[in-house]
Amino acid sequence: MDKYEELYNLSKYLLSHEIDRQKRLDEKASKYLAVITILVGGYGSFANHLLNEMPPLRQWVFLEWALGIAIVSVLAALVITWVIIFKSLKTIELHQIPMNDEMITFFDTHRPVDILYALSKGNKKALLENRKKVNQKAQQVSAGYKWTAITVAVFLLLVILFGWYKLDKCNRTPPLKVPDGAVAVEMIEL
Repeated sequence: MDKYEELYNLSKYLLSHEIDRQKRLDEKASKYLAVITILVGGYGSFANHLLNEMPPLRQWVFLEWALGIAIVSVLAALVITWVIIFKSLKTIELHQIPMNDEMITFFDTHRPVDILYALSKGNKKALLENRKKVNQKAQQVSAGYKWTAITVAVFLLLVILFGWYKLDKCNRTPPLKVPDGAVAVEMIEL
């Protein structure tokens, strides 16, 4: 009887551990989704400012094209990341041993050793089914993490390109020229 109690306790522990694993994955995915949501807000503001600073499309040179491609790349990465993470937050129904009239009848009509063995087998079956579902969720959360890292990297590239663009724009802006024959007036503060 003791070995069947141990078997049941082990199966119950493993089943509850798998359920806890699913909860931890949901918490992790929620954090990733929060990071992406913050990035979406920052990206929208930054992209709007950037596009307002850039010349019209027909006047773009290499750096403007690189910025344009980076803007589109960040947007695509944000959308892909958001979809993957949101998909990983989909609720999954995990299996557990049911507590119903059939179970009560089973307890009433069987010996304790048979009950423990049957419960252990039920937990094993539920554990295997739950593990498949939770492993799929883990793969989705892992993919979401990878895409979050890619999105952050592409966003940082966009920021670096924007800094380069601002430097280049300052160096490209010609100094103010005074036409011949015009009188230059120097302003003196009083």
